[in-house]
Amino acid sequence: MGIKQRVSWSDEEKCHYIKMYETPLANGQLMGKSEFAEMYGIAEKTFYRWLKCYEMKGFDGLKSKPRKLRESRVHSSHLEVEVLEIANAQPGLSATSIIQNLSHYKKNVSIPTVQEILNSNALGTQNSRYANTEKQYVFGSRKLDHHLIQTLKINNPYLELLKSNSEFNGLSFHLTAFRIAYYFEDQPGYVLFGIETNSFFTYLYYWDGLDKSELNDFIKGVIGFSDSTNSIPMQINFSADFPKLKFVLDDERIQFKTVNKDFSKLIRPLILNFKKEYIKPHIWKDVEHFRAALSCASLAIMARNITKGYPQFGSSSYDALRNHKERIRF
Repeated sequence: MGIKQRVSWSDEEKCHYIKMYETPLANGQLMGKSEFAEMYGIAEKTFYRWLKCYEMKGFDGLKSKPRKLRESRVHSSHLEVEVLEIANAQPGLSATSIIQNLSHYKKNVSIPTVQEILNSNALGTQNSRYANTEKQYVFGSRKLDHHLIQTLKINNPYLELLKSNSEFNGLSFHLTAFRIAYYFEDQPGYVLFGIETNSFFTYLYYWDGLDKSELNDFIKGVIGFSDSTNSIPMQINFSADFPKLKFVLDDERIQFKTVNKDFSKLIRPLILNFKKEYIKPHIWKDVEHFRAALSCASLAIMARNITKGYPQFGSSSYDALRNHKERIRF
């Protein structure tokens, strides 16, 4: 009984078995082809093919022919450039649609070829293509079509904020405030809202509106929590709603400026979500209880958004794998 048949054989093995087959037995006869193939675990059709190749070309006929490279392995650099150009300009397109947008003489390219080009450039999914195009917009490395920019802004309402941050090599904060009287039966005071606009770390505090030194304490707390080393350049942006300070911090590495309404609009989705999710459902008891609730809210917001993958201080990093439809959660 022969051994179990194998599927693949090396060129050396083929030659070895042909030589064995051609060696006569003790009776001077050759072993039968089928019997020999079965004895050494070679499929009968495979062995017959070896013999035919050997008869026609000798041992050279047994050598494996080099496999024809797949089209996707030999695609030209020109094709790759065009595929990436289309994918970045229209990140929502599928591989099939990308082929339809190629130059006329390249339309015979296969879908696996396009997919391989996209995968090798970390653009294999639609989400990664959108995120990569966002990155190009944020860092100004590419001029995008107006309609594409509008689509990106719909997918990511904080895109303009990210773009403004990329122009400053440091930590950028936006400070605003709103009265709580509307929500809690004419209670005096404000919620001070501070946000580090790269990471979306959020800082919340209740101020009764009396001692203005507390405003500076709030700013110091925000800065100290973000940079305990006191070495990172900072930019503090005050909205028109933030109460007027009695004095500001004397620190050369910190820039203070009042921002216009257009910039304040960039942060507006965060404020509206916060009011809806935390302020409106809150039941007022007393000041200390409210301050504790704000502290918990601040920690919850940071915990939910810490891995969003936005550009970070001091680098041009951008997580191209993040879901482009992710929203800041409260």
